[in-house]
Amino acid sequence: MTDHHEHNHECGCGCGHHHDENLPDVEGHNGFEIEFKAHYKVERQKVWQALTDSEQIKAWFPELKVTEVKEGNEVQYQDEDETLSFLILDVEAPYLLSYQWKQMIVGFELDEEEGQTELTFKEWIEEVSDEVIADLTQWAVRLEALRYYLEEDHVPNLDDLYKETYPEIKAMF
Repeated sequence: MTDHHEHNHECGCGCGHHHDENLPDVEGHNGFEIEFKAHYKVERQKVWQALTDSEQIKAWFPELKVTEVKEGNEVQYQDEDETLSFLILDVEAPYLLSYQWKQMIVGFELDEEEGQTELTFKEWIEEVSDEVIADLTQWAVRLEALRYYLEEDHVPNLDDLYKETYPEIKAMF
């Protein structure tokens, strides 16, 4: 991708972004980062809107909600069992979005070339657990749901994809 936006933020947590003021207890370079790449046949701005607009988010990740995407605000996750709030850490529209996710940090970086977008999903994790593997699987499936939403304007039931993807993610560790 040729239209790349550089992110030269280092807080010391290892994720490559600047959120010292939001996470003062993070020690330098503990844990590690997992990265997935997804390619979408749409322009970056359309992907950005799907990542940041609550109405669009509902289509590919119905449990997720955001009122206003800006540093210090929150992303909310609600399912039948729990409601969680996560701090938005970085926003560089339309290139970068990152926020806390449980005990982790997730980030989305967008690059565009010739009307197509490469999304790099990064999740910084402190240690591997069954919950982390399930979480990474869910994100991999959600990135595919996002592709369906952006390119085909519908999202099919992705339960089978989750069942296929989980062992692949588990095998990474």
